Amino acid sequence: MKDWQDSMVKVLSSYLKNRNAYADALFYDVDALTASERSQLTPLIEGEGSIVVVSPARSTRCPSIRHYASVEAFFESQDHPAKAIVLAGVGSSVLGAAALARNVANVYQMDVVAVVTGYGMLDIMDEALNGWYFYGAVDQTRMELEHFLDRLPQMTWGMKVAQAATAGEWHKLPFIAPPGDQDTRTLMTLLSRQTGDLRLLLGHSKGSLMISYVLEQFLREQAGHVCLNKLQVVTLGAVTDLPKSCQKKHQFIGTLDWFGGMNSRIGVPFTPVFNAWHHTNTQLPCHLAVEKVLRAVHLLP
Repeated sequence: MKDWQDSMVKVLSSYLKNRNAYADALFYDVDALTASERSQLTPLIEGEGSIVVVSPARSTRCPSIRHYASVEAFFESQDHPAKAIVLAGVGSSVLGAAALARNVANVYQMDVVAVVTGYGMLDIMDEALNGWYFYGAVDQTRMELEHFLDRLPQMTWGMKVAQAATAGEWHKLPFIAPPGDQDTRTLMTLLSRQTGDLRLLLGHSKGSLMISYVLEQFLREQAGHVCLNKLQVVTLGAVTDLPKSCQKKHQFIGTLDWFGGMNSRIGVPFTPVFNAWHHTNTQLPCHLAVEKVLRAVHLLP
């Protein structure tokens, strides 16, 4: 019986990896990873909320990709503390997360932590409907509330309470994440337990909206946390209403990216990427080249 079960797990894992390869290759620069590295990434094991740490392509670090099933395991490793954290978007599995991390690692020549945000094709519809639109709606609602309160010449006591909450007075409230979203909890834990070494927080697609959501919650609880001292926040493929206290922020979206535009905020400054759509795979036309975009703005010294 056990042999039969092991065989079924191998067959299912292989099937899902092949399906995920197509989905991740559509949106992410999977060729930035070697064939050997891609073969090590298993969505059934490294699912939502797990962590992979990716070294630059020419690094002598071995293995070049390290896997952690939980955030606790990461904190006990030599890869802690993180200098850069990335989150991929809708439909991505550990393969897409690692590919995005490799792009960033190549630019800054340092190890990059990737929080896995899904199981790829296995949960793409759930991620798209529950995840993408949940964070998009929260981001839009917060932005509208802030603008509404800013325009009021006089406020009732209740409105003052709402404004105080918007300014970060909800520090006693517990962190709220959508049911089942282990990735947001992982990111929240990474931020709260980091040191001042954290330099970059980057998201693509739904990952950008998740960053905006988690940062808002994080700042309510720990506004003066040391990890915010040097933090640069970058979004790709979605323009979000990042917290005002995040001074170092850069948002990029392709001029052809109607997909990311559907959940982007109007009136928020961003940098357009000419003739680019939503995907970052440099082997496909109209891609948003992550490495080229990051090198152009000189985010880190």
